[in-house]
Amino acid sequence: MDTLLKDIRYGVRGLLKRPGFTAIVVITLALGIGANTAIFSVVNAVLLKPLPFADSGQLVMVFTKDSKTPRGYVTYPDLQDWQKQTQLFSDLAGMVPQSVNLTGSEEPTRVVGSFVTGNFFKTLKIDAVQGHTFSSEQDQIGAARVVVVSYDTWRNRFGSDAQLVGKILTLNGQPFTVVGILPESFHFPYGDSDVWMPLQYYPNFTQDRSKTTAGVIGRLKPGASLSQAQAEMNTIAGRLAQQYPATNADRGVIVQRFQEVVVEGFGVLLFVLLGAVGFVLLIGCANVANLLLARAAARQKEFALRAALGASRMRLVRQLLTETVVLALVGGTLGLLAGNWGTHLLVSNSPSQLPAGVSTKLDLTVLAFTLGVSMLSGLIFGLAPALKFSRPDVHETLKEGGRASGGQSRVRGLFVVTQVALSLILLIGAGLMIRTFTKLLKVAPGFNAANLLTMEYRVPRTKYPESAPRIVPSTNGQATPISPISRSERVL
Repeated sequence: MDTLLKDIRYGVRGLLKRPGFTAIVVITLALGIGANTAIFSVVNAVLLKPLPFADSGQLVMVFTKDSKTPRGYVTYPDLQDWQKQTQLFSDLAGMVPQSVNLTGSEEPTRVVGSFVTGNFFKTLKIDAVQGHTFSSEQDQIGAARVVVVSYDTWRNRFGSDAQLVGKILTLNGQPFTVVGILPESFHFPYGDSDVWMPLQYYPNFTQDRSKTTAGVIGRLKPGASLSQAQAEMNTIAGRLAQQYPATNADRGVIVQRFQEVVVEGFGVLLFVLLGAVGFVLLIGCANVANLLLARAAARQKEFALRAALGASRMRLVRQLLTETVVLALVGGTLGLLAGNWGTHLLVSNSPSQLPAGVSTKLDLTVLAFTLGVSMLSGLIFGLAPALKFSRPDVHETLKEGGRASGGQSRVRGLFVVTQVALSLILLIGAGLMIRTFTKLLKVAPGFNAANLLTMEYRVPRTKYPESAPRIVPSTNGQATPISPISRSERVL
């Protein structure tokens, strides 16, 4: 350790004597490491971290499929049959997100809502911080209208009203009694909502076995595997197909990990970005290695003198690697700061919103990644100069007028070729992405979109049960119906 500290002090003094060289190397590494840290922070938050639920690995989503729909929602009668017949699920809960009208306050507001079965929060192992979540009695058809409010809504819209539980909220023109407030940490990644209501009050709720109603999330029992759950659900689906051939003959079941469903569409994009910034870091390392080769070439007499005084080759290698690792750690520290800023920039400008509840804050995993990348970078760009100049020709180098061997030019040429190759790969990839993006912008939508705006009306069926009152005159004098179709059905 004493020798290591001496190497560090000696290396720092040498780097401070050449501030221009040191600044270029540190900035180059900071940009490369910062870009990798920013992308990895998102990859870690979205793909590597478990979802913020107790025993989240046991959570799955269950979909139906048929010859026309590869993956769809579930009918309410099918869900009830699944709940009765399953042996591998501790809970199966239904849910459907749809915004609702909140009235009765200063001004009407459209808020994000979800309609769920009574065991939904039990399935997720979520308890209310005030009041309670839904009970089995409140899950019955015709039961009293109740609502659970998210913590953010309770704080931002209702001013953290301590007496909110028990009060009445008017949602879609109907009174709902607040029975609970959810924890601040709870954000459902598959449709985060402001208010949660029983599924039977979903406007398009039906007990018709031919019409899908809701998505289904389930919790596997401890020890149950995904393949076992799929096999069981296939058996149940076959049983229902025999029992209800008119509606279930062509209906199958798909069981997927909940986290896989949540991060769909993110994985490939994020790993491509991570690979791209990895190439950027390698280009930076090759550039820095060239700079270090040039600097080491100017220090050949120093290395020859140290070797003449008895320094072994390993001692010289350790000295050179110590200097490069110090540079890498300084660059990594600045890269961590740049990566933190870059993460916020990346998330805020993302074309698709990250799943709710996903936190991209720096944590120990990201810190360990940045430290590892910094150390690895130091070894990568420092190893070639260290091996090349750690065995100097003492006689030739110290001799007056002697010249050092020119072998380093071959090593530097190798790094230049590597830089050009990696840069070419990045350039080709960027060109293909730009070309694809340009073509997408030029795709004709099939109509003239110039100065065209759209808007959507939502009127509650409880207030306008018939179609005639939902008809409004359009600008051309013809009647136009207002569609009450739910958001989830539009997506499917």
